[in-house]
Amino acid sequence: MRSTLFLLLAGSLYGQSVADCEAHKRRGRLAELQRCYEQLSTSRDLLQRAEGLWGLGLTQDANNAFRAASAANPKSAEIKIRWGRFFLDRWQKEDAAALFEEAMEIRKDHPQALLGMALLASEGFEKKAVEFAQKALDADPKLVEAQALLASYEAKKVQAEKDAAEIVAAAKDEANRLKTEAAQKLDDFVARRTKQAELKIAQAEAQAAAEVRAAAADLATLAAGKLLADSSTTDKSFAAALGEIKAKLN
Repeated sequence: MRSTLFLLLAGSLYGQSVADCEAHKRRGRLAELQRCYEQLSTSRDLLQRAEGLWGLGLTQDANNAFRAASAANPKSAEIKIRWGRFFLDRWQKEDAAALFEEAMEIRKDHPQALLGMALLASEGFEKKAVEFAQKALDADPKLVEAQALLASYEAKKVQAEKDAAEIVAAAKDEANRLKTEAAQKLDDFVARRTKQAELKIAQAEAQAAAEVRAAAADLATLAAGKLLADSSTTDKSFAAALGEIKAKLN
């Protein structure tokens, strides 16, 4: 209710036409909205004129009209708030913040000034946005923009928590995958090394056996030769027998 009264409250400043323009805007009646802004832009009232020029997109003229209105009514919190919203609409945050703060110096708990500060803070997803919006609602429980801002912030918070949970879950899955993959690679590496070692051992054993057989054949030959030499026997049949024995040992 107060949010609607805000535009009507300044009866001497705004008049009914400002509320009418807002109604046309909400209902999407663009032709009527254009005519409404044109009517306001020619008003003798500086604030009405500023609103009309703002609506028509004549930002420089609108800013000058807001400045003149504020100079004519320096203690009007409503003028400062609307001028602040004008700057906020144009992303001039510092200028907007200064005007909202000036309005709160005039009236500390002004719901529209608190809402303006909440909207400013919400641009950077700051926690202060919730604080200001809640204070605005405390001052005016039916302030629709503050309600919408809180609902939007809560929705973004829930989505952010969901996204964070999904990121953590994905990271854990990836870590487990890498761990399993590393374990498998280690098992494969150990298996390959074991096989290589077993092959080398088998090769070494085969070589040792061959060397032993060769050494045994040599020793047998020497022994037989010595026996033959000792008996002074030169029979060819003994020599042939020795050759056969050596061949079998090899």
